[in-house]
Amino acid sequence: HRDLHSFPTRRSSDLAPFVGTWQKHDAKLVIDNTGTGVDTYPDLGVCPSCSEGDAPRGTFTFTLTSAVDGVAVGSITASSDPGNHSVGDPVTATLTEGSPGQLLQITVNDMKQLPFCDTAAEATGQCGA
Repeated sequence: HRDLHSFPTRRSSDLAPFVGTWQKHDAKLVIDNTGTGVDTYPDLGVCPSCSEGDAPRGTFTFTLTSAVDGVAVGSITASSDPGNHSVGDPVTATLTEGSPGQLLQITVNDMKQLPFCDTAAEATGQCGA
């Protein structure tokens, strides 16, 4: 007979809290249940004179491979702009509580992006227009 309470209950691959559609300003991030995320954003590098709303869309795709305590790690698997986001670059996703809702902070190569919002946080303007 084993005492189940003596074993750790954290799962290193619990990506479920990260799954969904996240928004910020004119960018959108969708993470599926396999941990694959696609970030679509205004690519001002292609059109520096464009506004964020009118700029061509850039994308990068990443795969989160593990998560513990609201922090997931992975790497970029595809990019429309290798100068900014290269295949193999490390990605960290960190969940934090919004007021209300949740925020998702994406960091690529130690460079933090502005946070993304879930639907509840977006409705209260926590991640821009």
